[in-house]
Amino acid sequence: MNVVDFFISFIDDCSQSNQNKSIMLTGGRSAKELYLCINNKKVKNTNFFLTDERNVPPTSEESNQKLIQQNFFNSVELSNKSIFNTIENKGDPELTCQLYESLIPDSIDLMLLSMGEDGHIASLFPNSNALKENNKKILSIFAPKPPPDRFTITPRVIKNTKNIIVL
Repeated sequence: MNVVDFFISFIDDCSQSNQNKSIMLTGGRSAKELYLCINNKKVKNTNFFLTDERNVPPTSEESNQKLIQQNFFNSVELSNKSIFNTIENKGDPELTCQLYESLIPDSIDLMLLSMGEDGHIASLFPNSNALKENNKKILSIFAPKPPPDRFTITPRVIKNTKNIIVL
C-alpha cells in the first residue's frame, strides 16, 4: 500500500472509531504533495497536531500551519469532534510551549514526518541539545537555518507514537 492510500485509510479508520484518535502533521514539500492528494474527505473523531512550527505569524509563507491549512484542511471537512490544534504563539516561548504541551496526548496514533535536506526531522536538527530532551513534549529552539526561532516536538513524543510515516 502506498503512503497516500495508507493515510486515507487511516483517516477513514479514525472516522469510524468510537474514540478520538490523534494525527500529528508535518510541513515540507513531501508533506504538501501528500496533502494535495486528499480531496473531499469528511473527518470525524480525529484531533490533529503540528510536529513543529516556525515562530512566524500563521499567515506567513514559512508557516507549517498555513501550508497544512491551505493544502489539507481546505479540502477536508472536520466534524465537531475533530480539531486542528495549532501552536499559538503567546509572545512568551515558555508559555507557548506549556499551552501546546497541555494539548498533546501521551501517545499519538499517527505521525507524519519529513526530513529536511540537512537531516532535521520536525525542528530537531542534527547535534541539537533538543535531541536529549526526555521530559518535555515541546521545546522552543534556535535552529541553524532561517527562520531560527521555532517550536518542535521532542524525541519523547516521537518515541510514544504508535504509527510513524517518514516521507
